[in-house]
Amino acid sequence: MGVVTVAGILIAPSMPAAAASGASASSSGAILSPLRAGWPPQQAVRPARGSTWRAGFESGDFSEWTWWRRNDGCSLSTGEPGGPIPPLEGERAGRFETSRACLDRGKSHSKLFKEWALASPQSRWRDDGGRPLERLPKDSPTGAYRASFFVARGYRASEPWTNIFQLKESYLDDSGASRQDPQWWLNISPAGQWSSAAAPGSRPDAPVLHVNHWGQDYSSYRPSLRLVPLGRWFEIRAEIFAGERIDWYLDDELFDRSVQGEYPIGFSKSRPTGWTFGVGHYDGVGALWVDDASFASPTPSP
Repeated sequence: MGVVTVAGILIAPSMPAAAASGASASSSGAILSPLRAGWPPQQAVRPARGSTWRAGFESGDFSEWTWWRRNDGCSLSTGEPGGPIPPLEGERAGRFETSRACLDRGKSHSKLFKEWALASPQSRWRDDGGRPLERLPKDSPTGAYRASFFVARGYRASEPWTNIFQLKESYLDDSGASRQDPQWWLNISPAGQWSSAAAPGSRPDAPVLHVNHWGQDYSSYRPSLRLVPLGRWFEIRAEIFAGERIDWYLDDELFDRSVQGEYPIGFSKSRPTGWTFGVGHYDGVGALWVDDASFASPTPSP
């Protein structure tokens, strides 16, 4: 199995342990934060399942993605999972890892990105395979973003977090310079980092999932938490309704909702130029597998 390097730059503040408190365990074994205003959510109007874009790694390389040739990251590879990790669809999947050695060298990234163009300069860019960037369908990030993950049973979450799924916006600032900001993402962190949050019998470094956004000041950060399903494939789906909300699903179960009033959803700048979806293992020590990543733009009703 060949190995190449990959990296994506996501600069986010660390999460102070003191800000990560106030959660409680649910009867189902999931870990939930105090209920937010407007919860439970209304029935979602789901974007179509269609495959506007899909990546399954069956080509044995990363050519389904936009950016994969980087020299500032740790390792990723494609191959047959094998052993205790069963294939999901087809024979191949992507393996992402950030090691202690990489972190010590300042190479904390192991990620792939799919970027869509909206305006210049992205509309003039070519991806790592020499192809022009695809235009963002309907010029809108609205749609369903999916990826399936396999995290081994022995995985131990690292403090303060590991990013596995992210959405980013690109734009021109007031000076005309090209910028890119992370917007919303999904983290893994240790259950013990959340005061009184660990479900009975779970170890302090048991991995939990939680949503975060750019510009978080952590003064009132009380995310909904879910224990990571270990030793099996699970799917994360983020259904974006630009300017309104993101519905976050774990194996078709809604576990969190992000709203525009909390932080912008979709394009928030006056001169947007592109939109990016990424998966991988960013920061922390560990590895995971990813397969069947996709984006589906909604189909108009007849």
